[in-house]
Amino acid sequence: MEKRIAPWAAGALSTAGAVLIIAFFLPWVSVFGQSATGLGIAWDDNHWLFLVPLSGIALLGAARTEYARLAAIVAGLLVCGDVLLKSTHAMLDADLATWLVLGGAAAMIAGTSQRHASLRALGGLVVLAGFFAPWDSGSMFRSLLDSDARSVASAFGVMMYALWLVPVGALLGLAASRSPEGRKLAGLAGGLVLGGILIYLGSALTAVFSWGAYATLGASAVALVIGVLAPPALRGLSTGSNAEA
Repeated sequence: MEKRIAPWAAGALSTAGAVLIIAFFLPWVSVFGQSATGLGIAWDDNHWLFLVPLSGIALLGAARTEYARLAAIVAGLLVCGDVLLKSTHAMLDADLATWLVLGGAAAMIAGTSQRHASLRALGGLVVLAGFFAPWDSGSMFRSLLDSDARSVASAFGVMMYALWLVPVGALLGLAASRSPEGRKLAGLAGGLVLGGILIYLGSALTAVFSWGAYATLGASAVALVIGVLAPPALRGLSTGSNAEA
């Protein structure tokens, strides 16, 4: 049976569970002076968000039991992972072009291995295809050239210009295929592509998220880290040692 976690970790999980419950009733998003709580968003549309306070209740109930680690990992993945995934999907409109950019970046990073050097150029070409996406009227390239889109992004404080790092990274990936410093360039290329997207997403989320959402994400992240890294309780260790003796 799973051992109980250290008392300090159990206390931290209890606090995280309480935060998940309380923050659900606080403002999560705020746009043009209008705000919505987690409860309001869950009630109106995203019913899966009711899992947030339920995971908080589960953490409170399991924090000092042998199921604390499992509850913490589930809560962390369920809340932090799912909220960020859905937010990313909504903001990037994850279509073929987006997946090409992300997949190409992953290929270039994989190209840091000499065994997969051919992926550097391939990844760069795939990223460029996704960036320009001539079949998509809402491609990254066209959006960056659209003055109206830039104006709206600027009004919300969204760092849209960070997406120019995507083609820069792609070109570095192409250069990495012929450079003696190819491994380093490939890693830098993939990092620039992903960094540009993360800067854009981060600024977009900051523009609309309110402190209730930050508290929720923070508490779930703490739960996930504790669930993975928290040491077992000393009493559990000594009990286990006596049993083995």
